[in-house]
Amino acid sequence: FGFAKILLNSTATTELYERWAREYGPVYKVPDIFGRSRVILWDPKAISHFFARDTWLYNQTPFSKIVIRTTIGRGVLWADGESHKRQRKALNPAFTAVAIRSLTSVFQCAAHKVSH
Repeated sequence: FGFAKILLNSTATTELYERWAREYGPVYKVPDIFGRSRVILWDPKAISHFFARDTWLYNQTPFSKIVIRTTIGRGVLWADGESHKRQRKALNPAFTAVAIRSLTSVFQCAAHKVSH
C-alpha cells in the first residue's frame, strides 16, 4: 500500500508532509500502491508551476483519472492536454485578483460563523 496506509492512519497529514519536506526536501518521491511511486510537491513555486503554467504537459495516470472521476467528476482536475487547457482558460476570469477580492465578505462571514 506504500505511503497510502501511513496517510490513512495519520491524524495530521499536513504535519506529516511538512516533516517529510524538512527531511527530504520540498520535492520528493514516495512509494504508492501496487509498487508505483508518487512525486510530492511541497514547494509553493513548484506547485505554482505545475498547476498554473505547464499543466497540459503533465498527464495523469489512468488510475488517478479514475479516482478523480469517481470522487469529483470529469472536470478541470480530471482533464489533461488540450481539454484541460481549454477549461482553465474558461475558468481564469473567475480567479483574477478583482474576482477574489469581491468574495472577501463571503469568506469573512463564513470564517465568523465557523469561529462562533
